Amino acid sequence: MTRTIDAQTSHGPVSFHYCISTPTNDDSDSVDAALPTVLFLHPAYIASSIFHPQFADPTLRRFNLVSLDLLSHGRTQGAVPAVYTEREAAEDVNAFMDALKLPACTVFALSMGTIIALRLALSFPEKVNGLFLVSPLGAPEPEDAANGRRQVFEVWKEAYASEIVDQEALSDSVFGGLQLCWNSQNFGFANALTTITFPQCQSHWPPANFPAFESTTVTFFTSRKGEVYSSEELDKLRKVPIVLAPCSDDIAYPPEYFESFARQLEGGRVTKYTLKGAPHYGSATHWEAVDPVLANFVLEQWKGASVPAAPEAGSVASPFETMLREAGWTGNESDDSDD
Repeated sequence: MTRTIDAQTSHGPVSFHYCISTPTNDDSDSVDAALPTVLFLHPAYIASSIFHPQFADPTLRRFNLVSLDLLSHGRTQGAVPAVYTEREAAEDVNAFMDALKLPACTVFALSMGTIIALRLALSFPEKVNGLFLVSPLGAPEPEDAANGRRQVFEVWKEAYASEIVDQEALSDSVFGGLQLCWNSQNFGFANALTTITFPQCQSHWPPANFPAFESTTVTFFTSRKGEVYSSEELDKLRKVPIVLAPCSDDIAYPPEYFESFARQLEGGRVTKYTLKGAPHYGSATHWEAVDPVLANFVLEQWKGASVPAAPEAGSVASPFETMLREAGWTGNESDDSDD
């Protein structure tokens, strides 16, 4: 999975790392125009490989599945502008879609990705058929979550305070991020994602890029204060088919946080589907609950020709599987510990 495409964004050129899977090709260079397309937007810290469970699922491989690494994440390369908010991020995604000539998509987004997905629907409504939002961040950042994100950044900075990088401090920073992602659970898939992600973070966020690190993982969230969306924007969002999928065991965002945003969308085309027992990055741990609901949602928004049945189990593979196995994942979570 080494595909990149250059796009001219509002803040300069970006080389986006991306992946396309179709029913017949695990790593395609284009989508099948006769099928619905799902665009995946990842959370902070961990890039597109977090969507391995979706790309490996025959239930979803009936469709075109497209993922990209966002700016300052994964293998995407490009300078982060001095001001980088959800608006710039949505413009980046739009530029990527234009560069690949993607059709309007159902957007599946997780955590940070949900902020971008909502803005994409507002700024470029012609690009969005519907939004499936796991751990939807539609309200101002709670103080505890903001403090946690700030601490991850500050501890990472401290690791570089002397000439010799403090590896223990880097590990502490990573652990802080894992608390947010998985409630500090220890299991094989998460460990492999950490193994993949850590060197990418080191590449993106050396001392010279601390402002980019802060902008894309801290102020991106904490700058969203007061009324995040205007009355006019909320009216627009109520016209968009949306699934809100909060995770019941999310330690950073309490249930009332998600309820406050759901209330703002009352009267709209909104369905709520709670992932019971799931941590913040719940689509990676509770994919068996998420994927069938996503598949039905995609079909509901599709206006084209009839979509063929799902491929047989074992006939498709995730483009992320090789790197995950190289990072130590066995593919069998039953052997993993939650300690």
